Amino acid sequence: MKKEAVIFLAIFAVLFGSCKKEDEGTVPPSEKRYLKKVINSRPSKPTYITNYVYYDDRKIKSMINKREDTDSLRSIRYYYNNDKLAYKVVWEENSGDTDTISYEYGDNTCTLYLNKKGVKHKIYFYKLNQDGLPVYEEDYDEFTGDLYSKNEYYWENGNMMKSVTTYAGSNQTSTTVFTYFDDLYNPFAGTYSFSYGLSKNYISTVDAPDSGYDYKANVLTKENSYPVEVEFGPSTIRYEYY
Repeated sequence: MKKEAVIFLAIFAVLFGSCKKEDEGTVPPSEKRYLKKVINSRPSKPTYITNYVYYDDRKIKSMINKREDTDSLRSIRYYYNNDKLAYKVVWEENSGDTDTISYEYGDNTCTLYLNKKGVKHKIYFYKLNQDGLPVYEEDYDEFTGDLYSKNEYYWENGNMMKSVTTYAGSNQTSTTVFTYFDDLYNPFAGTYSFSYGLSKNYISTVDAPDSGYDYKANVLTKENSYPVEVEFGPSTIRYEYY
């Protein structure tokens, strides 16, 4: 997947698989909130609604994304082997396609494979730090299997502070810098979100000059140290919790 799309989708809560398992220690259990719904609206653009369902042990079970002006659905169902995510099944209503993404683990590594119409391709390879957070990633084209980019991630106090992307072929680089709210937790923790969605705190700014992104979050309402309604770039995002 192209890096610009990755940044955009991460910002607006269209989530990708990650190899970090849910960490209940990030937020005191008595305070931890679990996402129920995310509503993402933009001026003159369709509104997207994402619903989250959990297993009894609070591992994410499914995520269903719907465009409000259509009946089109995109659903992801998650399956586990003990505490680790084993694979997920992605179903697109428009095309009728069902794809399976499997996770294979090594020593501080995780590789994702896409099985699309009977063809299996490696799509992501991660090296993980001692906390299970990705510090290095290889991004492969989902159709050809060719390497698209290499990405380095830098963490501090449980938050991703910077990502550096090097594009295969051109060898050009792109840097993205993130800041966070000290007093707000990240509602996506435990939902296997991509990139800074794994961070402990809620995102405050995203600065990616090479890609033309420079967004700042304006928190309109919050509750129990979690965001409820936020203006982020051109979007207004509302979070509902169980």
